[in-house]
Amino acid sequence: MRLFTFACPMCAADRQRFSILSALARRPKKLCRGCGIVLRSHPSIGVYLLFLLYTQFIGLIAGLPLIWAYMEQQWMAMAALWVAALLLCHVPAMAMHARGTICRDKVDPDRSYVRAKKQASTHDP
Repeated sequence: MRLFTFACPMCAADRQRFSILSALARRPKKLCRGCGIVLRSHPSIGVYLLFLLYTQFIGLIAGLPLIWAYMEQQWMAMAALWVAALLLCHVPAMAMHARGTICRDKVDPDRSYVRAKKQASTHDP
């Protein structure tokens, strides 16, 4: 599904995705299947803060039924609530990282980011 996948900015290898386990991190890392460099998601701080507020809201909504299920020893209901809460938090996180800015984790060692010095002329004025 295109919503959860992205293409490598270096080699254009498509259909890559961040794992569901690393989706809650602000800047998860992924090794490109095409060129082997480490890619990092870089969502804006505003989008990430909205996502954190969303997860807190889901946690508050799921918290009371989880406590009720634990007190009543309704283990299947408790497991279903955990799965629903995790899906409601992880699916938007995976979409946020896949649709956000993808960049290299480390600076390219072969590329010079310093301005080239002008070469001195060989003749004297």
